Amino acid sequence: MTLADNHMGGTHWMHPHRHGSSSLQTGGGAVSAVIVEDPPNILPKQVEDAKEVIFLAHLLDMEELQETADESSDGLFAVNGNLPQTSVVVNGQFNPIISIVAGEWVRFRVIWASWLEGNLNLSVDGCEMHLLAKDGIYIRDFPRSIETAPIVPGVQTTNDSPIQTQNLEAWTPSYPEYLTDLRSSIPSPGCTCTTEFDRRAVNGIPFPSDKESYLHATYLGAIVDRNIESRGHPYHQHIYPFQLISGLNTFGGYNQIGDWHDTYTGRGLIRFSPTEFTGKMMVHCHRLNHEDEGMMAIENIGTDGTCTCTESQNGGLDNEVIIGIAAGAGALVFAISAYVLYRKRKIVK
Repeated sequence: MTLADNHMGGTHWMHPHRHGSSSLQTGGGAVSAVIVEDPPNILPKQVEDAKEVIFLAHLLDMEELQETADESSDGLFAVNGNLPQTSVVVNGQFNPIISIVAGEWVRFRVIWASWLEGNLNLSVDGCEMHLLAKDGIYIRDFPRSIETAPIVPGVQTTNDSPIQTQNLEAWTPSYPEYLTDLRSSIPSPGCTCTTEFDRRAVNGIPFPSDKESYLHATYLGAIVDRNIESRGHPYHQHIYPFQLISGLNTFGGYNQIGDWHDTYTGRGLIRFSPTEFTGKMMVHCHRLNHEDEGMMAIENIGTDGTCTCTESQNGGLDNEVIIGIAAGAGALVFAISAYVLYRKRKIVK
């Protein structure tokens, strides 16, 4: 894997994406963290010096996996005897113990490698928690105090501690060109489209479709708006991250206008600009059983200077394997992750 020199550091993860088998393979444990390290002296000193923990949480729902395997006539996934109960493992361990020291900041790279419904809703009793990044991209207003990190298939705090955020240095990252702030930009003509997830389909069309058509089409350099109607389904977009623009679900301050994402749940207006890569761009529900059942679509990024919101013939799609990895001027957008910083409170008597 080769990344461009201007690729922003961050936390990502990867998983299989063979259409029709994504849920079975990912749910079976084929997941891995992907860490893009920052150069020295980029982050605030408290963050750079903090103890770091990779926290890859993975859902093991053996009953659902067995049903998925049976429905797909998969003969390799079979369990003899009673199925183990549904559980969440962290870094492959059940209920691991992580020791931290009161008053010291700990830097958690949190990944919710889930393939079914439900947010992780991470919280840590007795600790301050501040958001640093989402989906591998730093926020512009660190430290952002949060009570819960509602990481979608992507911390409980109280504010009565004598140690508050004055101990954390305010920090805004320098963004590479592919993450140019688009909040004040005007969308290009014809490039504002609606993407709706419902009934195992996108805009009423299941994937693969006999029509073999693109959902939407855009072009390099365009300012692209998408009105997302996901009805609780996590909207996930490959290749190009997008900015939250308006009408969003804030989840108690976790989401803010201007944040960069590759996955978002709910209604809202998002904006992005294709900067380098042309061709197919996949969008889908990140409940991977829904994606396998048809809640997926392909957008086309061309060079002809036009956008369309109506389906257009694509000349034939590869309906079996669509890789969700991009490197270079576009960010890595494997799936959902969050990056939080927290420390255990000192007890003052």
